[in-house]
Amino acid sequence: MDIQYNEHSSDARSDIDHFSYQDTKYECQRRTPLNHHNKKFTEAFEILEKHASYIDREHGESRALAFRKASCALKSYPREITRIDEISKITHVGEHSLRVITDILENGYSEEVQDIISCEMFHVIELFTGIYGCGPSTAHKWYSLGHRTTQDIKDNAEILNLNVQQKYGVEFYDDLNAPVDMPDALRIQRLVVEQLDLIQPSCSAEIVGGFGRGKQCGHDIDILISHPEEDKVEGLLVKLVNRLTTLGCMLHTALSVGKNVVRKETFVKTKATQTRSTMDNLDRCFAIMKVEKSATDNDSCNSWIARRVDLIITPSSQYAFSLLGWIGSKQFNRSLRLYAWKEMKIHLNSHGMWDHKLTPPKRILATDEEEIFKALHLDFVERKDRNC
Repeated sequence: MDIQYNEHSSDARSDIDHFSYQDTKYECQRRTPLNHHNKKFTEAFEILEKHASYIDREHGESRALAFRKASCALKSYPREITRIDEISKITHVGEHSLRVITDILENGYSEEVQDIISCEMFHVIELFTGIYGCGPSTAHKWYSLGHRTTQDIKDNAEILNLNVQQKYGVEFYDDLNAPVDMPDALRIQRLVVEQLDLIQPSCSAEIVGGFGRGKQCGHDIDILISHPEEDKVEGLLVKLVNRLTTLGCMLHTALSVGKNVVRKETFVKTKATQTRSTMDNLDRCFAIMKVEKSATDNDSCNSWIARRVDLIITPSSQYAFSLLGWIGSKQFNRSLRLYAWKEMKIHLNSHGMWDHKLTPPKRILATDEEEIFKALHLDFVERKDRNC
């Protein structure tokens, strides 16, 4: 169906307003649904974003962010884009992005994206960054040494001095890069709940990440664990991981515990309270676990498949903030925290939020996500609409 324009104005901004597009400064101020109308454009931007982060050592981060923000804007647009003047004035869709959209509208594809897809280096870097524990810098190093396949990495593991994560990443490459579906996630959740009931009854264990935003498949499973009584989570993660290891469920574990120093009524100036910090200080375990295959899966002789699972523990006083942070998406959280600081001088992270208009900063308490949005003077955005 063709888009109908306001007969009283030819301005692109009026077209946007006519369809109630929220052309906001921050992604957290508008809906970004999982299923949208402009996938042919956003898929191109995702490739450009990856290429920028993989290849451009000097400006890669900023260029990748620009493409991600343009993609977010198009995901929020309420109609399929059929003319470039519909979006020529939308915030965060820059000149480069407009050129790509124009190419796709006129030719059905972007020549720049096609060039990237046909580039050997791009494909090899993407292959290597799919190895658990390998980032773009390491992938570049391996590529520069002449390696082109995961078998090359496996055959040269000793020379390349692979760390423990990378060794497991190569060993279980196919499993860890196969899509994880909701039944897999639910099986892991049930297993975790069963063991928690034996260790510490009344715990909650919620699937977060992409699944929490409505996705039906992903690349890993994130489970946020808490207990109504604050002190009941002390030492809980180590007990849970030890029990799962004893049961033979764990192939690899990497724990980070004892760093959560934020307390209920006080502001503690730690890395966790910095505006731009992307990693929280919650107790967590990044693991590779065995997941029993379904009865209909006969692809291999193994009765199980290796899956990446993140187990995160949060005290009840921090639960709402941890839930908001781990639900994501990454870009939604980035925009929300940037908005909180730039517009309201509030530090927000997965532990809590602090009002820096006061001296000393005062902690703002919240028991659920809705209260956090209310404190920030924002309309509540449902989880399914945070897919930036």
